[in-house]
Amino acid sequence: MRKLLVLFTAVLFLTGCSYGTSWHGYFYPNPNDLQNYISSPVFTSKDQCESWVAQQARQDTDVSYDYECGKNCRYREDLRIEVCEE
Repeated sequence: MRKLLVLFTAVLFLTGCSYGTSWHGYFYPNPNDLQNYISSPVFTSKDQCESWVAQQARQDTDVSYDYECGKNCRYREDLRIEVCEE
């Protein structure tokens, strides 16, 4: 019974790492001005976020741009910025 409980806990921990994961994109049309950005809706995968970035890049007339796709981002009031796990 104890081994079953340990196994169950391990499975919950491992599957819980991906449960509820959200991705948020930040597109910077000018990589020299990171104060100017376009924020994405929330996605469930990094691939969706990167597809959104590609769409933004196609709409942008400049060749150079920068972006971030952040995992599980939360606004930190004390820092006044979004902080992401990745």
